Amino acid sequence: MPPDGDVRQAVDPVFGELAERNRERLSEALREHVPETFRLNRIIEQKTGYTSEICKNMLIDVLSHLGTLAAKQDTLDEEQEASQLAKIEEHLRRAIVEHPEQVLRDRLGDSRGTLGRVPEDRVSLSGKQ
Repeated sequence: MPPDGDVRQAVDPVFGELAERNRERLSEALREHVPETFRLNRIIEQKTGYTSEICKNMLIDVLSHLGTLAAKQDTLDEEQEASQLAKIEEHLRRAIVEHPEQVLRDRLGDSRGTLGRVPEDRVSLSGKQ
């Protein structure tokens, strides 16, 4: 990345064949959404203790779509480029949204066994056993 931190300058040599609008969109995703995804994922993991397989898989998918853009930019039309970018944006969104959902499902699953059991020494309020 350039010393001034401008992702747009780094994007141009690698993705120079993309339509200008799509280069800007990619630059925004790399500059804003990717760091935010990592930051939020780290916060969620620190607060819950859960490591997110979903987030890891979504970020792998983001890298896959970036690879597709880099490798095929000279053959993709503007709409196909935009489709790859939409997939990148969706995977970044899902990396954050689905991690808390996973934690909630896991924790509810953990508690189902506890909530469903009736203690042996319970006292019946109706007087019936």
